[in-house]
Amino acid sequence: MSLGILRPGSAAEQAGVKEGDKLLSMTPLEEVRPHPERPMELTVERDGQPLRIRYTPRGAPCRAGVGSACPEL
Repeated sequence: MSLGILRPGSAAEQAGVKEGDKLLSMTPLEEVRPHPERPMELTVERDGQPLRIRYTPRGAPCRAGVGSACPEL
């Protein structure tokens, strides 16, 4: 899956994620949602090479449930 539009100034953008990066893997959301203050890791493909990016997401309201948080990509 290729990443689409990133929110300007988002934690992912500041960590170096770029639009068009191909998402290869990421920390499971089941681990991130209860602890949005903890760092998560993405592995993306950019220019044919894997790149590991670690960052701390900013919690955002999640459609999955009231009071839960989703990582901001």
